[in-house]
Amino acid sequence: MHAERLFSIIKEISRSYEEESIVPLLDKIISAVNSRISQPGERQFDEQISAAIQALFRALDHSTIHNFSVTWRKIIQELNLNDLLPDTVRSNVENAFSTRLVDSDFLKSLEKIKKQIAKKLSGIDQLKDGFQSVGIHDDELEPEEIEFDVMMPRESINDQLGGFGKELALLNKELMVISNITKNPNQHLRINSISTNDFSLAINIDINLGEVLAAILFGLTIMKNHYRSKVDVVRDKLSDLPTDLLNGINAWANQYVKAEISNLIDKLPTQCAESVDREKLNNLRGQVQAALEYLAENQDKGFNMDVRVGEPDDDEADADPDADEVTVARIELARNRLRAIAEKSAEMKVIERQSTPILSLTSRETL
Repeated sequence: MHAERLFSIIKEISRSYEEESIVPLLDKIISAVNSRISQPGERQFDEQISAAIQALFRALDHSTIHNFSVTWRKIIQELNLNDLLPDTVRSNVENAFSTRLVDSDFLKSLEKIKKQIAKKLSGIDQLKDGFQSVGIHDDELEPEEIEFDVMMPRESINDQLGGFGKELALLNKELMVISNITKNPNQHLRINSISTNDFSLAINIDINLGEVLAAILFGLTIMKNHYRSKVDVVRDKLSDLPTDLLNGINAWANQYVKAEISNLIDKLPTQCAESVDREKLNNLRGQVQAALEYLAENQDKGFNMDVRVGEPDDDEADADPDADEVTVARIELARNRLRAIAEKSAEMKVIERQSTPILSLTSRETL
């Protein structure tokens, strides 16, 4: 991964922990538990512990880390920083509380959680200082800038640069198809960054393509969760079935995804009314189906793809006090569209490469 992106991630983690006072709130729980241990029977400490835990959970729920894109969360996972994710911290505290036999068990678990967090935050701060000392800057997006991010698992391209190049050509071809159904077709797709270390890239796109891609990727993720859960259960419980029956399960998954992609395409003009040109979509229906099948296959192989959005410029509408109602309404619509894209991205989960991909929807030999 490139240093600028890593800098952005660790900087935002550090900022969120400081703004939400995560460690001080954890200290308050530890202090209250200590007090109850030293003065057993005092019910006031029960209330203090409960209030401290709820305060921590509210802070964790409010953390901006929840808004990280799926590719950022994948990087956090690869850096072994999952202990810093708000949901992980909450789960660890809940587990420590529910499995305690006595308060000393709870205290020991809390201190272990705090130690893990403190160690990783210290490492993050050292890395952040190192980046700053050598003049490395973060890669934060400009207000309202939109970026399509892709991370490819090494196994999917045989860990070779040639495979990476071939996949880039395929990706460009299918993205252009999707671009051509928007109200700003044939746009130039400019690469913001590219890394051959983790085989990732970031592409600048406009709001129309961003809105359509966010809806597509969100829909494909729901499909993947559905068919994977069913196929994996069958494979785990009925692994001794004849091969032809197991292959039949895979065939069902492929048929299901093809049908659901068709349904997703039907919904695009409604879901992305400001972005999709309905006539162009009808004319390119077959190509769009193939493009989405390509993206679905990539997800099945462990590709992580998402749309990242720079924070909307909330001062724009106020910059011109003489702006008419039409202008103000246009700006507010753009803001709402950007927020909707960001919300879809935040709801997506990191996709892991499965040992055996299921989907075989397209022919990869033709560029």
